[in-house]
Amino acid sequence: EYLIIDDSETLRFNGDEFSVFYVVKKTVDENPGDGGNPGILLGSGRAGASGSEYKNMLHYLYDDHFDINIDDDTTWNNGDFLGNYKIIYSERRNATTGSDTLNNYFDGLKESSFDIGVDYGTLTPNTPTPIHLGRKTYSLTSTTYSQYYLNGIVSEVIVFKKALADEERATVSAYLSSKWGLTANVDSDSDGIVDASDPFPTDPSKWISFPEALRENTSNEFTPMQGLALWLDASNVDGNHNSGLNDGDAVSAWKDLSRNVSDLTQSSISNQPTIVSTSANPYLSFDGANDSVIPVLFSAVWDADGNFIELNKILGTPAGQGDDQGANRAQ
Repeated sequence: EYLIIDDSETLRFNGDEFSVFYVVKKTVDENPGDGGNPGILLGSGRAGASGSEYKNMLHYLYDDHFDINIDDDTTWNNGDFLGNYKIIYSERRNATTGSDTLNNYFDGLKESSFDIGVDYGTLTPNTPTPIHLGRKTYSLTSTTYSQYYLNGIVSEVIVFKKALADEERATVSAYLSSKWGLTANVDSDSDGIVDASDPFPTDPSKWISFPEALRENTSNEFTPMQGLALWLDASNVDGNHNSGLNDGDAVSAWKDLSRNVSDLTQSSISNQPTIVSTSANPYLSFDGANDSVIPVLFSAVWDADGNFIELNKILGTPAGQGDDQGANRAQ
């Protein structure tokens, strides 16, 4: 099963910028343990020997990752697509200076970027092909090579003949997350707060409503008090008002609601504290043995009068285990 879009100058994936939104879900694990067999979402062009008749753009959806191919260049990243609806945004962005890039976003967050150099050129063969949704566009009668039929669900596809600005991308993502009931998992403005818990899901400068005690100005609920360096709240451990946590669940990450440092994390299940949410006030319970969350070490900078200036992130590892690799391990 697949659909055909007749060739049109207005919808060719050529040498210009383009971007595509998908709302999709993989429904069958076709090859357990190996990512599954890929299926084509949108695809155009031909593949084969090098030359002007062999240019293509293909979006592959695997069980556990998404892949964009243009001619011989590619970018992909893990996405856990089997059984989960995802909003995918994939773009070709042509730089005014420097290299052009292919970029992928999953549920609002940038997951991969690939440098394709300067002026990579057209993706349209000399003899243009239709665009297909659900299978590849070349070697259509071959029994030797897979046709890459898509085995999954497609709810919406939106194509732009440009790479969107951040605010445009956030606006479209928020529209899709609201329309398809995905706000609990999508962070449209990439500010660390999912749309369901974000009063302004398209504005990364406003991510939470601060209580009066933590506001710079009591009349502005979205601007934190100057100098707020870290805020951990057991009633909002996951940044989504604990909607993803049940009483007794192990906690792998405690989000810093101030957004100044990375979240506290613990990847070892046996060392994770648990959340207690049956009491009037939720709290995290540590067992006194080996439970801990890994802090981000930071240094504060103060002026000569003792006023806070800035917070500098140093490490994402416990004291005494210094390396500089863990500053953003809190996802």
